[in-house]
Amino acid sequence: MGIRIEYLGGIVCASVDWNAFAVQHVERNTAGPVFQMDIHELATVKTVHQACPRIGTTTLGFPRQPHSFQGNRLGSADPRFNTFWSGLRFMSLTQTQTAILECVPAAGWNQEVLSGLKQLAAAMGWQILTTQLHLHERWPSRRSRW
Repeated sequence: MGIRIEYLGGIVCASVDWNAFAVQHVERNTAGPVFQMDIHELATVKTVHQACPRIGTTTLGFPRQPHSFQGNRLGSADPRFNTFWSGLRFMSLTQTQTAILECVPAAGWNQEVLSGLKQLAAAMGWQILTTQLHLHERWPSRRSRW
């Protein structure tokens, strides 16, 4: 997501991913430090906060498998769903000013996702705006995103 932010004129302060291959990719393609850490750990929040004491916008792409029609659609019963909650906790603890979240369209219909976003928005004084991008004719995406 940092590549997209830089393309739009934003500045990436730091990036986080637990996957070594993803970290290598991000290091080659964006500015700012890249931390190979787990978003579920409070140490990750602390490390990013130390690198970026004032976060303007947090971007979070959370796992699609719990929601995808190509997956098992287990929703919150899928352990990967916890990445969503950890991302919201990260935003709350770092007091980010805005957030951009990305997932498959079905995530936008999940009542737990919607409830979690509403609770965070109320606590942070945010408004929630949603959209779907239909990129079926756009390479390399060829899919829809919420």
